[in-house]
Parts: sequence; structure tokens; C-alpha cells
Amino acid sequence: MTTPQRPLVDEGNPLLSQGPAQLDTGTVNTPDGKLGLLTIRTGSTTLTVILPPANVREWANVLNNFAASMGGLVTASAADVAAVAVRAAGTAPR
Repeated sequence: MTTPQRPLVDEGNPLLSQGPAQLDTGTVNTPDGKLGLLTIRTGSTTLTVILPPANVREWANVLNNFAASMGGLVTASAADVAAVAVRAAGTAPR
């Protein structure tokens, strides 16, 4: 008997909606070698995954393939980045 695959999103959970998210990465040295840290922060949760180097490469391949299947990564224009930086610095024109 096989277990049916669960959907990626629980549509009954009101906390799961579009919103800002942040992806942070880092490393930690252990007696067994360097491990990768991948932290995803949203308005409702924080998830940190600790990965050995081989898994970091595997996850990178999965994310690259996922981005490619969506038409590539969405990037901001230089004007968008500059506007955000100006607002963040509090120097926006009045």
C-alpha cells in the first residue's frame, strides 16, 4: 500500500499566504567538517536546515531546476534596487 502524496500547501491554514520571505545562508565548522545552514524566515515561521556539502549542492540543483521550470529567476531592475535603497536610507525625495 502506498501513501498518497500530500499537497505542498495546506489550503485550510490561514497563515499560509503570499508575503515577504527572507532566505539566509551560512556555515558552521564542526569536528566532522563544515556544514551549511539554510534559514527561511516568513511572517509566520522560521525554518533552519543544517546540510552537509553534498546536500547543499543537491538542494542548489533542485532550486535551479525549479527556477528554470518557472522561466528563470525574477530580478529587479537597477532603478528598483536604487529606489528601495533610497527609501531604506530615509533619503527619498519629498
